Amino acid sequence: AARKKYDEAREALEKLPFNEAGKQALAQIKDKAAVARPLNSQVMELAAANKDAEAIKLLLEQSGPAATLWQEAIDEFVVLQEKRAAAETEEAHHAYQQAQRLLIGLAVLAVAMGSAAAWFVTRTTVSATTVHTLRVEMRFGLNSRVKFAALTGQCSTNSGDPGT
Repeated sequence: AARKKYDEAREALEKLPFNEAGKQALAQIKDKAAVARPLNSQVMELAAANKDAEAIKLLLEQSGPAATLWQEAIDEFVVLQEKRAAAETEEAHHAYQQAQRLLIGLAVLAVAMGSAAAWFVTRTTVSATTVHTLRVEMRFGLNSRVKFAALTGQCSTNSGDPGT
């Protein structure tokens, strides 16, 4: 049951994308397993046949060291993947910071452009109002005091003014 689980996990792992170092590490694990597994099977067969002395000798001289090399290859792969994950995490953090700076820059640019557009519209409107007022003043010959009074609604007439 344990071998079946290991085989399924190894097959799933082999389907994942790896760089060259990862592929080499997986190949090392596979090579070490190809040596250690048959020796481990022989130890279990000898133990099942009650040939304990032979099983212990094979375990200590061949199977154990081969299993240790296999485990070391797995450990090296784990370290390699941890380094890769740390590098990818750092890369993702850097990309996040760049995106954040870009977003802030675009927001500042949008505020600046909006402010410039508001200023332009306001200046255009004020200029158009001033031009219109000047045209009215020139057409009717109104002085600035009357213009101010007319615009603010504070007109007062004296009985001596013409037109009253």
